[in-house]
Amino acid sequence: RPGFNPALLVHDVQYLTYPRNFSRVKLAYLKAQIPRGVSQANMVMAPTRYVIDRLSGAFGLDPNRAAVVPHPIDAPPTQAVPFDVDRPVILYPAITYPHKNHVTLVRALAVMRNEATLVLTGGSASSENAIRAEVERFGLGDRVKRLGRVPVAELERWWATASVMACPSLYEGFGAPLVEAMVRKVPVAASRAAAIPEVVGDAAVLVDPLDVGAWAAALDRIIDGQGTELAERGQVRAKAFTTEAVTPQLVQALVACRNR
Repeated sequence: RPGFNPALLVHDVQYLTYPRNFSRVKLAYLKAQIPRGVSQANMVMAPTRYVIDRLSGAFGLDPNRAAVVPHPIDAPPTQAVPFDVDRPVILYPAITYPHKNHVTLVRALAVMRNEATLVLTGGSASSENAIRAEVERFGLGDRVKRLGRVPVAELERWWATASVMACPSLYEGFGAPLVEAMVRKVPVAASRAAAIPEVVGDAAVLVDPLDVGAWAAALDRIIDGQGTELAERGQVRAKAFTTEAVTPQLVQALVACRNR
């Protein structure tokens, strides 16, 4: 209608790749609303080029009506106090959805050379039983901490403690923990999947998400010393995602939306 210039923000389009991860109701909603929104919006924004390209391929989104606007993530104001631990810590902050692929990380832990502790934070979802079964199968009960949702202050302490943040996810439209790790100078090992390579650039070790041996080797290398260089690269890479860096991109997209 006159004077109405709609803008649409699409965080991800996981349902196009993994429809089985969604209920029938949610999948039907996404199949109806995403194409409709893309066709009607003056400007479609997404946090990565990957998502924009998927929208273009699936729904014919005109590049002139599209803009990449990353999610802004800034460094915490203070450095948290690390926990007193006797092993290297691998941190994975993620709800236990199937696509987060926790089980591969548990299997990798079982064959790593370093005796590390895997700390899993985040809410519970449908993969809880599968994760628990793998922990029991490999006898890793004393090396896997399934903490669930934790207060922000506690999570900051785990960030300060971690030797590496591992993200074996099969799909991310952005992947906020990737940037949260980099901005805190925590080395990153992540899947070579979806938008993840775009977000981390050269500041992470990229691994086939389902290759257990490759995950074990990558985590061992980082713990053995590669992490120092990765942490430095990550801090540089994270500057692209600060509020200061992202705000002009958002403003530019909204101005273009208004002027269409």
